[in-house]
Amino acid sequence: WSRLTRLRADVLGDRGDAWVLIELRPHAGPGAIGAIQSYHTLLLGSLPDDRPLIPMIVTDSCSEDIKAVAGVANIVVVCLDEVE
Repeated sequence: WSRLTRLRADVLGDRGDAWVLIELRPHAGPGAIGAIQSYHTLLLGSLPDDRPLIPMIVTDSCSEDIKAVAGVANIVVVCLDEVE
């Protein structure tokens, strides 16, 4: 079981035009960015087609610093405390 679940993101979504790799993390910090980057790198060679793979972190809250670092790394961050 641990071999099947380690180094995997929480969700792989099919958006139609792209795959979305989603990490669900409360109070996302630098560890969430490192985790999704690792999962993204490992999954790139295993996708069933050539659609792009979009890394995303969904969190209840995050700082402007985390959003800035994620943006530089092309990681989408959804902070639920900012969603209306």
